[in-house]
Amino acid sequence: MKNSIAVLCRGNSLQHIDKVPLVDEYVIINRFGDELEIPTIADRLKDKNITQVLSLVPDEPKLMIERGHYKKFKIIRFVLPYVKETLPGRLPAIEGYNGKTIPAYILGDQHKQYMYEQGSRPDGDTRYAYSYPTSGIAGVVHATLDYDKENIFIIGLDFYQAKYAYGAEFKSEEESLQRGENPEMMRSFLTNFLSQQTDKKFTIITCTDYNCDFEHVNIIQVK
Repeated sequence: MKNSIAVLCRGNSLQHIDKVPLVDEYVIINRFGDELEIPTIADRLKDKNITQVLSLVPDEPKLMIERGHYKKFKIIRFVLPYVKETLPGRLPAIEGYNGKTIPAYILGDQHKQYMYEQGSRPDGDTRYAYSYPTSGIAGVVHATLDYDKENIFIIGLDFYQAKYAYGAEFKSEEESLQRGENPEMMRSFLTNFLSQQTDKKFTIITCTDYNCDFEHVNIIQVK
């Protein structure tokens, strides 16, 4: 589908990637080493332009480096989910598919009007002067604001109310859900953001009961 981009988060609904049409380019969120071993995902992303929204949590890209994913897939940029005031470390320096270091960027100032300012997050986290609820939400906003795409597809965003589709870094499903962010904060933020983006068309594929009554948002609920 032309004039389209897809954001691939890591929740259980990612197993239904066949419901996302072929699009111009893709955004993947954080560590994606297990996901890129799955044929349905690897085949979809092969030779496509990919942006990786990558937090600076230690070892986030480790598995992808070890498995050679940065050489196999056309990851053309890193976008860190921070603005300049909140960058907690150095930009990553990783060699990509073309033998060159993958360029890395932070979010521009246009994001600040949408981010939580320090002291305003519902979960009480005050680490950063500006922040999004999660890297996944940052990826959705990035795909909306920073690309000239009319159609935005979102999959795998299950608000930590469903297990990871493929990620194996946690010992149990319960542990993975407990380590996540507050689901209501994520849902409320997303609904508010979508309400302001009426010039775009969104399709959200999720395992949860998330819903919003906007004409420009289509929600597909999967099991």
